[in-house]
Amino acid sequence: MCQNARTVSQISRLYCSSYDSSNPSDITNLEGIEQLTSLTSGTFEEQSIANYSLLSEIESLSRISIHDGNFSNDNLQQLSSAENVEYLDLYSQSLTDFSYAISFQKLVQLRLNNSSQLDLSVLSELPELASLSISYTAIDSLDSILTLSELTSLQIYNSALSDEDIESLYQLKNLTEFSVQRQTPLDDDSFNALTLGLPN
Repeated sequence: MCQNARTVSQISRLYCSSYDSSNPSDITNLEGIEQLTSLTSGTFEEQSIANYSLLSEIESLSRISIHDGNFSNDNLQQLSSAENVEYLDLYSQSLTDFSYAISFQKLVQLRLNNSSQLDLSVLSELPELASLSISYTAIDSLDSILTLSELTSLQIYNSALSDEDIESLYQLKNLTEFSVQRQTPLDDDSFNALTLGLPN
């Protein structure tokens, strides 16, 4: 379903989803979306959009959520000119290169879900990032995350991180919310070291 307002100039939030079986939508292109000059939030779920570059022309757009198994590296590059984005939520099995995210210098909240192996080193170049959620995403190092001095919230689900990796998170001195899920529990020593190191 695609929800909009009475006139184009009034639209501030756009939600397009094919999940609603009673009124599904399948958008193949975003032609004309640049006319939504007041748009602040756009959500696109399981659409057939090949090119997202027109979203970058909307200066007011600060929140983007894309749940599309076919969202690719090229699609992320198309979004890279959307420099005012503060919230980015990506759900994709096709994304393998996150380097284009370096353009999102105002990004405050990032959610990465169900992606393949990703090099997240670019995170260290996002100085405003305060909230990070990584789910079903293969990561082999937390080095870039440990540089995020503004990070207050961190969620990591279904990861293969070691006890030593998780224990190292004590370096995030502003972290106040932390959640991790993996197949084996954290050993007592690592848990104690982490809880002592993080702020109360």
